[in-house]
Amino acid sequence: PSPVSNSKGYAAERRCLLEGLPQKGWAIRLLAQDGGAPSVIDPKFEARFREWGQTKVSDEAVMLLNVPIGWIHQRRWPHNLLIRTMFETDGVPAFAVPFLQKASEVIVPTEFHVNIFSQAGIPLEKLRIVPGGIDTDIFHPGNKSFSEPRPIRFISIFDWQERKGWRELLRAWALAFHRYDGVELQIKLTTLNLPYANVRNDVEDELKCIGKTLDDCAPVRFISELWTTERLAEFYRQADAFVLPTRGEGWGRPIVEAMASGLVVLATDWSAPHTYLDSAWSLPLAYRLVTVPADDSLQIFRLSQGHRWAQVEIDDLIGKMRWVANHSQEAQQLGRKAREVALRYSLPAVIDRLHKTLERWT
Repeated sequence: PSPVSNSKGYAAERRCLLEGLPQKGWAIRLLAQDGGAPSVIDPKFEARFREWGQTKVSDEAVMLLNVPIGWIHQRRWPHNLLIRTMFETDGVPAFAVPFLQKASEVIVPTEFHVNIFSQAGIPLEKLRIVPGGIDTDIFHPGNKSFSEPRPIRFISIFDWQERKGWRELLRAWALAFHRYDGVELQIKLTTLNLPYANVRNDVEDELKCIGKTLDDCAPVRFISELWTTERLAEFYRQADAFVLPTRGEGWGRPIVEAMASGLVVLATDWSAPHTYLDSAWSLPLAYRLVTVPADDSLQIFRLSQGHRWAQVEIDDLIGKMRWVANHSQEAQQLGRKAREVALRYSLPAVIDRLHKTLERWT
């Protein structure tokens, strides 16, 4: 079972793995769980996914339960059950621990998760690391020369929710730059967690707290339409920097896609991104740990009672965005180095690791 067709990072990773595992000889039986979210699957894959939904498998087949942790619930447990999941705070939701303990193995993306899952009571010998994989052939730098002068372009990609640090991003942007500073911010967003959100009103309300409006700021553009993977890759290539002051990530797929695309990235140096961020090729953001709000409006809060996540230091974010705006050549050098790091997470490399993990149970 796996979310596979929506625009979240979980589903994007699954699509990559589904394409790669058959090359290792695996027969796939797909049980998709997308909860009615809009599909972003290329039509050419739809027939293949339908075919995988009909594949006959034996009772001894390996079952990979590949879902967000909030989707783990009581079910008939097969003999060889592997769970691929992750979480974004410094703890594991208590309800999930007994289910994770029953699994044959629990596959997580980073050492950060090994630490928090083992501290929650999942036996260390059951935990395996397989990082997220991205298609580094699609996400690549391309030709960075532009035909005419344009502002320095910062981009960000995330679902509109508290965990992504949108408040800190917009506050920092408003304080860092004025309208005619020669920079712009483009935010590619979804509202899967808050489908009725009024993004512009949210932003204006937040900026009002610091005596600012969107009209005072350097240009900000919000983009909400669904894109193909190829269009998304072009979005990265048209940018100069990627910024995400996240409070916590299970993997942080857009950050790694940006690195693969040759961008300098500014992201919070905590949770999964700590695995692949380093000042030698990126601009890790300073943070402090704070308690996750006790708010029942979002699932993440209900799952995270008593947990902590990161809150970026806004002054550090402001300073590093200004550095990028004033040191474009040095920022490009960091981006070229980041591309080399991102190649560690290419699809062939990650699929090989997952294949070896699954193979132990056949």
